Amino acid sequence: MTFLDRLKRLAGRRAARRQSYARAWNAAKKTRLTEDWAFSASDANAELKGGLRPIRERARTLEQNNDYFRKYLGMLENNVIGRGIKLQMRIKDPNGTPDTGANRIIEEAWHDWSCHYATVGGMTFTEASKLALRSTARDGECISLLMKGAENPYGFTMRLLEGDYLDDQYCEELKGGRSVYMAVEMDSLGVPQAYWLDGSHPGNWTSKRRANKRQRVGREDMILLKKTERPGAVRGISWAAASMPRLNMLEGYIEAETVAARLGASKMGFYKYMPGEELQADNSDVNMPVTDVSPGTFEKLPTGWDITQWDPTHPTTAFADFVKGALRGISSGLGVTYNGLANDLEGVNFSSLREGKLAERDEWIANQEWMIRHWNRRIFAVWLEMFLTSGMSNLPLSKMEKFHADTWQPRRWAWVDPLKDLQANEIARGNLWMDDTTIVAEQSGMELREIYERIQSDETLAAEFGLTKVVTDKGVNNAGNTGNPIPPGE
Repeated sequence: MTFLDRLKRLAGRRAARRQSYARAWNAAKKTRLTEDWAFSASDANAELKGGLRPIRERARTLEQNNDYFRKYLGMLENNVIGRGIKLQMRIKDPNGTPDTGANRIIEEAWHDWSCHYATVGGMTFTEASKLALRSTARDGECISLLMKGAENPYGFTMRLLEGDYLDDQYCEELKGGRSVYMAVEMDSLGVPQAYWLDGSHPGNWTSKRRANKRQRVGREDMILLKKTERPGAVRGISWAAASMPRLNMLEGYIEAETVAARLGASKMGFYKYMPGEELQADNSDVNMPVTDVSPGTFEKLPTGWDITQWDPTHPTTAFADFVKGALRGISSGLGVTYNGLANDLEGVNFSSLREGKLAERDEWIANQEWMIRHWNRRIFAVWLEMFLTSGMSNLPLSKMEKFHADTWQPRRWAWVDPLKDLQANEIARGNLWMDDTTIVAEQSGMELREIYERIQSDETLAAEFGLTKVVTDKGVNNAGNTGNPIPPGE
């Protein structure tokens, strides 16, 4: 091959590389427009190790001082947990019939435990669930110690701890291929096997005087509630991490505009001496600058003095639009609607409100399913074992597998147009597309059996007072004590 041929081949390769670069992803190109776009090739745990603590602490500061972030956390508690995620047992006998006796025993025992013995601090299970969810959304994680052998009739309770008890800087190589990374002990495959808890909270300054010994807790005795966003991540990050910078900047902007508006409402002026004018030497009232005004009066300034008005104009006309634009981005990062986060229903019509509510409720439902899977069911499994071994019932421990038939019914919401939704459910049921149990669960979050029991109780009570009911196309009319139904329209 001649030198000229080699030169042509080299030129062809360079041309091919230029064409390939021209067709490359814009997000991967390094140009003057992207040189400030930071990127990293580190793994999930390396980034968590450097960012977990400052993000967690800043999120707590936002919770304390930022009204929008507090609203978001409140929305999470109220919509995901609400008045509680109810346990509904679905135990069946071998022939397929419901074991109503066992269902009722376990449901009543769970209700008793969750109301009186759920945590060492005296919180109910619903209160503990809200706190765990709030802590996880704010800090990225929450610790629940599953304490067997507790001094209560069920021999079981929980203790909630903040993620700070897991030292994010504690890393160590152990024997047998195990390692500890950010206080999480993993096997050779990276599966968590245990957690190394500090003896005290690192922010508790009074405990610094004591020896801070770590305690190893097996994964079967502890729940590290967190969402995993990258494969292999052993710790969790705040759900608001992407929105926090904008939340903080918006808070500062609103504060500055508020202060400026207050100053702007306080009109002020400054007296200044005019060079070249001779000041009056005496101290009489006639020669003193005016410092007070009354309506409809005019005052004369002394010789040599002038007045300059200071009149800041805040808030600016763009204030409302800017705040709305910032909050729309923040709400997108948090997974909620702008109208819900900002309490702003201005300019909302039925269609847009319904569409926004449906999308937001999908987010709540996804969080409910996540909470049930990683929190409710794990706690219930330990509780059930302790309940069956406590001797509080005659249910045999040998049928543990049969009794693991727990289902959970989270809260549901009233619809924007309930009449149309009820009519749609009626059509679906009439065409055998949906059953009564599903309709009741989706509409009210209750169990069909519970509704039938309430109806039966209402009818018994109505009969005691001599009342009857008649169903019309306009609903249910209650009759008087004569027992005669009220005619429709009267």
